[in-house]
Amino acid sequence: MVFYELYQTPNYFCVLIEKDPIPRVYVQFVCIQMLHLNMIDILTQYLNMMKYVINHPRKFEEPRIGFLIVGLQFLVIIMVELSNIIVLLCTGDTLALVGNFVSLVIITQFDQFVYASMKGEVMKKLLEKDFVVKVATVTRTTSR
Repeated sequence: MVFYELYQTPNYFCVLIEKDPIPRVYVQFVCIQMLHLNMIDILTQYLNMMKYVINHPRKFEEPRIGFLIVGLQFLVIIMVELSNIIVLLCTGDTLALVGNFVSLVIITQFDQFVYASMKGEVMKKLLEKDFVVKVATVTRTTSR
């Protein structure tokens, strides 16, 4: 949907052709860096999950499916970050750039908002730190 909007809106193409003023380039740089730092923790978590699946195949019925699911989540996060960078680079106005940045941050944090709003969910206890520490203890392997 983001790529369709970039293709259909002529204002975005004008931005790609003209020279950007220095303040807008600085705001773009800061916004892109903040979004990247926001996403890097999620990417690291998914890489650790893939490593866990590879190093502990006996704990899964189908380790390939577990690896595939986490790999697809990793790919989705990469695509979200790429589309965010494209949107921020193609925004022509500085105020629109800040508005797009705020909306993109809200979109990337949406799953955490939903998780925090679940008060009485029974399955939420499976993701809490106390339960995870008791169940998913990390064992040492020969892999670095």
